[in-house]
Amino acid sequence: MGGRRAYGAVVGVNIAEPAFDAGPGPDAYGAAAFRQKMPLENARMRLCGAAAIAGDWRINAAPFFEPAGGRFNGYRGILRRPNLAEVAHIPDGDTHDAENIQQLIHELRTPLSAIIGFSEIIEQQLFGPVAEEYRTIAGNILHDAQRLLSGFDDLSTAAKIETGTYITEAGSTDCDWLSLRLAERLRELSDVLHVTLNLVHAHPVRPFALGNHLAERLFSRLLSAVIIGCEAGEILDGRFRTEPGLNAVNRFVLSLPKKLAGMGESELFGSGPIDDSHDAPLLGLGFSLRLVRSLARNVGGDLCFYNQALIVSLPAVNEGLTGLMDEER
Repeated sequence: MGGRRAYGAVVGVNIAEPAFDAGPGPDAYGAAAFRQKMPLENARMRLCGAAAIAGDWRINAAPFFEPAGGRFNGYRGILRRPNLAEVAHIPDGDTHDAENIQQLIHELRTPLSAIIGFSEIIEQQLFGPVAEEYRTIAGNILHDAQRLLSGFDDLSTAAKIETGTYITEAGSTDCDWLSLRLAERLRELSDVLHVTLNLVHAHPVRPFALGNHLAERLFSRLLSAVIIGCEAGEILDGRFRTEPGLNAVNRFVLSLPKKLAGMGESELFGSGPIDDSHDAPLLGLGFSLRLVRSLARNVGGDLCFYNQALIVSLPAVNEGLTGLMDEER
C-alpha cells in the first residue's frame, strides 16, 4: 500500500432503518438523517459479526447528488470506532437509572411545592375570604399534592439506597418514645378506617441503635401501609421485644389483617395498590414493604414474612462486655 491507509468495506447493512433488538444498524438519529438526506454527524452504528467489526461505531458522512439532475447518490464519509470521550460509562447495576430518578424527582418537587403553597393559601383564607366550595377543592388538591410529595420522598429514598448515597444518622431511639410517636402519627388514619392499633413491648426492651428520624419513618411507613389493608373494626397487633447478647437485636412482630394474611411473601412484597382510597400508599403496598426492608437492611436489619406476620429486625444498643443489661440479668 506504500504507506497509504487501507479502508475496508461493510456490505449488506442498511442505514435507512434503525437497529432492531441486537441486530446491526444505525440509531434513530442516523436513520432519520438518511431518510431526509441530511449530513450524518457522529451517528451511532452497531455492527455484528467477526470480532474485528462487531460492536459500536460512529458515522460522519455527507450526502452527495448528481450535478446535473440532482439525484441522490448516497453518502461519502467514514465509519470509525468511538473514542473514550464518546463512550458513556454506566456503573454496574441500576445506578444510572437511580440517578435519573433522583433528577426527575428534584425537578418535580418545585412545581408540586408551589401547588401545595397556593392550596394552603386558599384553604386557610390567608389573602381574604374564600367560598366554602373553593376551600373544599383546595383542600382536596392539598391532600393529593402532599400524598404525591410523600411518594416522591419514598422514591428518592429508594434511589439513594440503590446508589449507596443514603446517609444514616447515628443515634438511639427509645421504644416508649417510638410507640407514642407512632400512635400519635397514625391516630387519624386508624380512626378514619376504624382500625385499632395495639403497640406493646416486652420488658425490658433496649433502645434501637438508630436515630429517631429513621426509626419513626421506617415504622410509620410499615404500619400505615398495613393499616390500609385492614377492614373496618379489625385490630392490628404489634409487639416489640429484645433478643439480648453481644449483638442484641430488637424485633417487631406485626400481625396481618384478613385481607393480607392469606398472601405469600412473594405476593405480599410484589403487590400493587390494595385500596383505591386517598390514604392508600401512592406506590402500592409491595413498594412500601420493599422500601421498609431496604431501610432496615441498610442499617444491618431486615424485614421478613413468617407465620402470617411481618417481622422487623433491627440492631439494638449494646451494653458492656457481657452483652446483658442489669434488667436482663
